[in-house]
Amino acid sequence: MYEGERAESFQLMIDHNLGLLKDAILLPVPPPQLIATWRERTDEIDFRAISSQQAANEIAPPLAHSDALWLDPPWSDDFRSHRGLLRTHLRLLPVPTVEERLEPPGQEFCQEVVAGFMRSPEAAGLQDRELSELVASRLVDFRIELGDGDVFRWSPIVVEMLLADWYPRKTLPDEGEVERVPEVLRAWVRYAGRRRKLPDALISEILDAVDQWLPEFENGMADASRFGPAKSIVAAMKAEGVDVTDSVAINRWMEDFNQRPFDQRAAIIPRLPGSG
Repeated sequence: MYEGERAESFQLMIDHNLGLLKDAILLPVPPPQLIATWRERTDEIDFRAISSQQAANEIAPPLAHSDALWLDPPWSDDFRSHRGLLRTHLRLLPVPTVEERLEPPGQEFCQEVVAGFMRSPEAAGLQDRELSELVASRLVDFRIELGDGDVFRWSPIVVEMLLADWYPRKTLPDEGEVERVPEVLRAWVRYAGRRRKLPDALISEILDAVDQWLPEFENGMADASRFGPAKSIVAAMKAEGVDVTDSVAINRWMEDFNQRPFDQRAAIIPRLPGSG
């Protein structure tokens, strides 16, 4: 609020599943009035007062992520028109003290996270420890790729993204891996929920999402049309006897692949541009 001007409120929507700011609406009412209106409409929202420093820290990373990593970001029309004004208002807040994640965590971090999970009570009953550890590493990779990269932040939507899209599209599983995913994912959800101190009711909602999306996961893993280009190519290499750990063999196969007629290449990569 500026001197001599009426009070205004910015209402923001941060998608913590993707780690970005998606909506921003400028309303001509003071914050207490806006909160009172929301309290009248629903009793399912938890209202918390935070400091201006906390507000800056909460808003800055998803705003930066919204601007930097999306060719066609899932913004609302209000956010598209109010981004500049929002940035102006943010100058009234303290300088954020959170560090931007310029690069994804390295292999050592991922290994430590997986090792911590495998030592946890939640993982104690997992069968086939080697394969379970592989699945756990996939879950960490997925969460680092998605949104804010918080490997312990899970929700029903995140489970849906994993099972219905990421795993079928990107992962060429080892033998027996698909069958291990449900048990390991449930153990991981419980472990991550404990780490974040989530209420049991919220953890149960996430576990319910695992059950809900497992049929879609199983269908997707068996449907080659759901594979992404990289997965399709690696699957074709393996089917043709190429050692995918041999860079010379891979380059030789790619040279041959690029010389094949378009219809043969499109049969391997269904989403190849121009394949219809």
